[in-house]
Amino acid sequence: MTVAGKGERRRYYCANAKEKGASVCTGMPGVKEPAAAEAMLSG
Repeated sequence: MTVAGKGERRRYYCANAKEKGASVCTGMPGVKEPAAAEAMLSG
């Protein structure tokens, strides 16, 4: 996973999709940073 964007626009993306294109990693439009943090920390 990689993070892109600034402020409230920060999102986690599949690093392979970001670097190598959607043909490598499909179906992940990006997860907002607060939602990703909540999901990771509540597990």
